Amino acid sequence: MRRIEKGPEPVELTNWKDQANTEWKPAWDNFRGEEKRAVKKALLTEQGHICCYCMGGIDTDSSHIEHIKSQSRSSEREKLDYGNMLASCKGEGERAGGIQEHCGHYRGNWYDPELFVTPLHPACETRFRFFADGKVRAAENDAGAQETITRLRLDYSLLEKNRKDAILGAIFADGYDMPDGEDLRILIQAYENRDSEGKFRPYCIAVLQVMREYVAPA
Repeated sequence: MRRIEKGPEPVELTNWKDQANTEWKPAWDNFRGEEKRAVKKALLTEQGHICCYCMGGIDTDSSHIEHIKSQSRSSEREKLDYGNMLASCKGEGERAGGIQEHCGHYRGNWYDPELFVTPLHPACETRFRFFADGKVRAAENDAGAQETITRLRLDYSLLEKNRKDAILGAIFADGYDMPDGEDLRILIQAYENRDSEGKFRPYCIAVLQVMREYVAPA
């Protein structure tokens, strides 16, 4: 999970909500069209086009608007609060058969503010430990991180494979030798920052953790 710093609410959403009057009230069920597209675009830009939970690459078609405080527990105001919105992947797996296998759709209506580690948490990047084989575990004695892994199914086998492929692809991009020195510094910097299109590399935090812990010289 990569930390997300929320930006200002898109002006299209603000203007739409400002149209409220005695005969019409803004509500999630009538939130669509240009305004909704503008919000999703803002979320994707804000997140560098990676899923708020698994960090897989996403675009307009492969994502949905996710509520941190689930819709079933939110008031209409909270449902339309940009600060409560993220962009999540749709979560289908290779054996999904229509079942949402991970991330926002898999989570469903679960929400526990004491246990749910969201990407807005300042320390979210250190509460999950990623390994070279693609596996993820909670940081030591972190019950919230463990519950979040379970509820989002971040330990799903397909995600493990995707992370492993990303990690090995980054570290061994130029052959069988691990990068070191200046090459390693440049590689780490590339995964820490957005590219020329404003995007983060998929599974970037998993890749960075492995680079720093297993590749970087002590």
